[in-house]
Amino acid sequence: MKLTAGAQLRSLVEGATLMSSAIQALQRSAPHPIGPGIKAKKSYSTDEGKFALPNAGPGLQRLRELCTRSVFGLSNEESKAAWASLLQTPRLLLLHPSPVGNWRDPDGSVVTSDRLRQLSLISVFRHDNEALDDGVATDARFAGLGTLTLALAESGGGTSDAWLTTTWHDSTRSFVSALEPVFSAAGLAHTSAGVSIAVVFNGDQIDLTPQDLQASIRASAAVAGVEVRLINLSSGQNAAYVSQVLSRRTSDQLFIVGSGTQVDEVALTFGSSRGFERVVRAAGESVDDVVQDLRERFATAAGVSPSLQIRLPRETGAARKSSSIPFPFAGEPNECLHLNDGRRYLSDPTSGLYWTRDTAGHAQVPFKTYTKTSTQLKFESDRDAQGGKISNKRKGHVLYTIDLQNLNACSNPLTHKG
Repeated sequence: MKLTAGAQLRSLVEGATLMSSAIQALQRSAPHPIGPGIKAKKSYSTDEGKFALPNAGPGLQRLRELCTRSVFGLSNEESKAAWASLLQTPRLLLLHPSPVGNWRDPDGSVVTSDRLRQLSLISVFRHDNEALDDGVATDARFAGLGTLTLALAESGGGTSDAWLTTTWHDSTRSFVSALEPVFSAAGLAHTSAGVSIAVVFNGDQIDLTPQDLQASIRASAAVAGVEVRLINLSSGQNAAYVSQVLSRRTSDQLFIVGSGTQVDEVALTFGSSRGFERVVRAAGESVDDVVQDLRERFATAAGVSPSLQIRLPRETGAARKSSSIPFPFAGEPNECLHLNDGRRYLSDPTSGLYWTRDTAGHAQVPFKTYTKTSTQLKFESDRDAQGGKISNKRKGHVLYTIDLQNLNACSNPLTHKG
């Protein structure tokens, strides 16, 4: 069967291995000499045949020692179970193309390419007592990605040696980053999960011309299974034209990278017609930061949360929506400015800040504040229900600057304070 990147990321998360089952498997009788939880004659079935784990020799010793190492902060038993499960029942098994030329193993020995087979073993793990506390997992999930290199015996069949390199991940961002080269090497096709995203860059702030940068962004999208269109908007280009191009294409979401009048105009036009909940501003002070942020956001768009779960609404039925929380400043607002999407910006008569409700509707982050210049409103901070600043909130959609010419004054500000 032809595997696809997007389908696998979500299915890995949906089919996360239960740690209690992995621990129970340690009691299996007649285990492999590598250790408990692995069958004595464990082999991997692929399109090119079956390839077995070594039962003797230096490869066995390497794998046996590796499986005694700690995984994150897990107990000794849990760590053993995670290693055994990854080797015995990986949720995803990928056979890589045969290496070209001879291969020198970590010990310096040369193995001819015709005898080498390389597999990736991939799983996500979850705890039995995993629960959501206001949308956040109380017991974090983690993922394992192992690259198993097997040297086939020169005669008589079987495996003469083996090497395993493994990375463990506790976030979707880290996991996706590790999957990108693995999926690419295994030749997985990119099939969209049904989500199309336009990414508009401020070309004066982020140089999108390097091919490796574009390739990295596209690889992240491919792993998540989303279709991505990259648009570089520099000062010499027309924001209205870009908006027109976007209007002719069916994009489910718009990601903005950078800030400034041009990209803000595109965000405003797209949000006004498609809904501002579909506009996301990528975070990061460097190109690498932006790419890392996009990794996480592509996965989220495909339905995988930043903590390796299927994305769930953050609020429960008992949570208060921000629309029911009163603005936390005293007195009658001096001014109320309206965007054409219905959002209102109310001025605090004491601080001079302009307050608006968070469009995501989260009770945990109900407000955003702006300062006013002679030409714009400029984003100042996220605010809690009491008016305090929230400094560690990851940015979703934020209009960092709003031209005053796009705002209309309200004749009765007090009616909108609530």
